[in-house]
Formats: sequence, structure tokens, C-alpha cells
Amino acid sequence: MISAIAIDDEPLALQIIEEHAAQVQFLNLKGCFTNAVDAIQYLSANAVDVIFADIQMPDITGLQIAGQYSKEIQVVFTTAYPDYAIQGFELDVTDYLLKPISLLRFLQACQKVQQRKQPQTKHEDLFFKDGAEFVKVKPDEIQYAEAQGNYIKLVTTAEEHLLRMTFAELEEKLPAQLIRIHKSYAVNPSRIDRIETHQVTIGTAKIPVGNNYRKDMVTGLGLNKD
Repeated sequence: MISAIAIDDEPLALQIIEEHAAQVQFLNLKGCFTNAVDAIQYLSANAVDVIFADIQMPDITGLQIAGQYSKEIQVVFTTAYPDYAIQGFELDVTDYLLKPISLLRFLQACQKVQQRKQPQTKHEDLFFKDGAEFVKVKPDEIQYAEAQGNYIKLVTTAEEHLLRMTFAELEEKLPAQLIRIHKSYAVNPSRIDRIETHQVTIGTAKIPVGNNYRKDMVTGLGLNKD
């Protein structure tokens, strides 16, 4: 579970963050503030993992908040202006969300916060047999896998491989990388661009979501079923 507060001088923007946060199972939004001074006073007595902060606010800006807290508390900018991305990078903020913020984009930011919070394990390159050759695959570059008879088509950001193996064997090699969303498909959640009721989109690929796998997909992505 990660804990958070949100700071934005626009109540409607805070309402959207509250609605999105209610859909993320592993996020506890402990408070919302329209006044940065009130938020700073709250932080003096309460610990949180992440601050969702607008940038352009009166009195104290999001950049000033990040400058003060980003070394001890993760900061995610929520802004209508893309002009501060370089400053955000220099301040080592976890993510930079442009308004209007979609639920998927908010979820991806929360996953980044969770990954930074947890001890990081190095994803070692893996070797798979593709035909007569062994090919090296970087787990983080995997987009999705598709069952094709006795083979698995493994699609990465760079290329495709046809592997003679089962889904069970693939998932054993990649226990934390893939979520099964259909009897014939497993996806890397970090590569999902869009989630719909019956499909997800990764790049140009439209991948179906099976009825029997929808609950597992929702759980795996950290979304509440409601």
C-alpha cells in the first residue's frame, strides 16, 4: 500500500484525483489540499509515500514543493502545462501527468511510485529458443505474448519471436512481467496504452480480454472492480 496526498488550487482537479485514487487498490489518498501551506503543515506531522502536486499554484508552487521534498517523498506533478518537464526531470519527480488526467495514466504513475518504493530487482536478460537459434530478450521490452498452437508468439518493442513452449513455461520464466487476460494472450501491464471492457491496446495491437480473465486482469493492474 502506498500513501499519498494531493495539492491543487482547483477543487475540480482534486475531485478527479480522488475519483481515480478510489479505483486503485494499493493507493491510500490520505488528504487533498487546495492550499500548499496546509499541505506542508500536514506533512510535518504525517508520513506519506507520494505527493501529487499541481505546478502553478499561488504562494508555493509545485516546483518548490518538489525541491523541498522529492529526496524523501516521491512527487508526481499534475499540471496543464508541459513546459516544466525538464525541471521535473532535474528534480527527480516520479512522473509528470498532463491534465486532463485519464485513469490509465494515473494508474501508471501509481505503479511507478510503487516500483520506486519497493526494493528493485534487476531484470536479467533471458534467452529463448526461436527456431534453431537462441535469442536474447529483455523482459522490460516485452509487450505481449500470443498462443499459436504449440508455439508462443512473443512480441517485444523491437521484434517478434516464435517460441516452442507453453504459456505455463513462459510465465515460469517471467512470473512478474506478464498478466494473463485471455486464454491465448498475456500482456506486460507497463506496456498497456488503453484499457476497455473487452480489449486492451498496446501500440497498434488490439488484444481481447476474456470473460474468465477479466477479474485477474483487474486485480493484476491494481484497479478496483467497481
